[in-house]
Amino acid sequence: VRLVAIAALSWIMFQFKTGDARRWHWDPRAILELIKIGLPIMIIGYLYSVFTVADSTLVAWFMGTAPVGYYSLAGLAATAIQSVYLPLAVATYSKANHAYGRSQSLASLIHPLKRFLLLISISAMPLAALVYFCLPVFVPWLLPQYVAGIRAGQIACIASVAFCYCGTSFVFAVTRHLLVYGILMAGGLAAFFLIGILTRNDLTLERVAWLRVVISIGICLLLNEIGRASCRERV
Repeated sequence: VRLVAIAALSWIMFQFKTGDARRWHWDPRAILELIKIGLPIMIIGYLYSVFTVADSTLVAWFMGTAPVGYYSLAGLAATAIQSVYLPLAVATYSKANHAYGRSQSLASLIHPLKRFLLLISISAMPLAALVYFCLPVFVPWLLPQYVAGIRAGQIACIASVAFCYCGTSFVFAVTRHLLVYGILMAGGLAAFFLIGILTRNDLTLERVAWLRVVISIGICLLLNEIGRASCRERV
């Protein structure tokens, strides 16, 4: 229902802005091209959504419902930090897509990439530090029943910052080479659940959070290294 409502509102706004300037017509080739571009992006978006709840899922599977509640602090911390990351990633992707479309050169992506890294460094990192140090101060006062999840929430701040730097993956989206990104995300998820299952008898909230940190840093490093290697080869 939500997606249908969004699509309907988007169509209404499009009509309002363009009026009769554009006439609708059936174009199978354009539709196939949109599917070719959009389907990989949809799959990547789904994998990203799964990754955001993978740690909570692991806690629910092997630790019970009460620890899931404690661990919700980690989700709140991650959401706060990624509220800065997501708008920057969307805006950077749009500008990078425009620049690459005009020049067809990977060199045109260098400036958006550097600007994105700078903005993440001056926004997400200070926010993560703020959340990290505020959790043990305010949670006992405002949410005393969640005290057991404070340490996991602090660790989640580290994972969120690492994952913010995965935003440089827009290079793969712009150049339509999303297979690498998809493989890394799927591999990271598989590794996360495999390690979690193998160590299920020793899991704690903190260990689940640290596992997410390790997987996030691994994905981030591999994405950035592959992206840099690709740019060096093709520029």
